[in-house]
Amino acid sequence: MLPRRHPRLSVRHHKIDLSGYFIASADLAEAARGLLLSFPAVYETGEILLEGVRGVRAGDIVFG
Repeated sequence: MLPRRHPRLSVRHHKIDLSGYFIASADLAEAARGLLLSFPAVYETGEILLEGVRGVRAGDIVFG
């Protein structure tokens, strides 16, 4: 079970720009699993923001 976030704490975002890596949206699930493992703080403090991937919009769920 994930710990609840304190409402007064700011959320940290891990911004990752994938431009130039030619990752298609179909491949994003596998890439995202690797990114998630590389950024374990995402479970406790915030989100991973992906840039440079075509076919994925804000709000899309890409983690399986």
